[in-house]
Amino acid sequence: MIIRKPIPKDFDAIYHILNEWLEQPYLDELFQLIKEENIQHLDYNRQNFVLEENNIVIGIGGIADLIPDMKSYAKSDKPGSIKSLYIADKYRGKGYGKKLLLSLEQILKSEGYTEIILRSAEKFQSTAWDFYIKMGYDKLGVMTIHDDKTIMAVFSKLI
Repeated sequence: MIIRKPIPKDFDAIYHILNEWLEQPYLDELFQLIKEENIQHLDYNRQNFVLEENNIVIGIGGIADLIPDMKSYAKSDKPGSIKSLYIADKYRGKGYGKKLLLSLEQILKSEGYTEIILRSAEKFQSTAWDFYIKMGYDKLGVMTIHDDKTIMAVFSKLI
C-alpha cells in the first residue's frame, strides 16, 4: 500500500472513484481541484493524496487548512481539515479507509496541526458518520451549506 500525491495517469481512476460517491456539480468541482493541484498551489494549502494497492488507485483523500467559516468549531489554536476521503466501492470494508484516514491524520500532525475538523454530508450518514466516530472523532453537530440545501455533520479530533 502506497499513499502519494496524484499524478495525471491517476486521473481516470480518481474520477471513477469520485463518480461512485458524488453527484454533479460536486463531482466535477472536486475532480477539477485534484487536477489543478498538479499545476498550481491551491487555496487553503489544499493537498490531495491517492491510496494505491498493487499499482491500482483505490482511494483519494484531501487535507487543507481550516476554512474561515469552520473556525468556530475549533478547540485548538492550529486546526486543519480533512476535505475528502473516498475509497473505491469494491475495496470498502477491507481497512483501506482506516489506513488512508490514519495517513492523512499523520500528515496533518507532521505539518503542525493539533486538531482535525471535517464535514460529512447527510447522505453519507450510513457509511461515513459511524466510521469517523469509530476512528475517535467527536460529532460536534450539523450545519447546512449551499443555500441550506445540504446538511453536513461536523466532526473533530485532537491530534
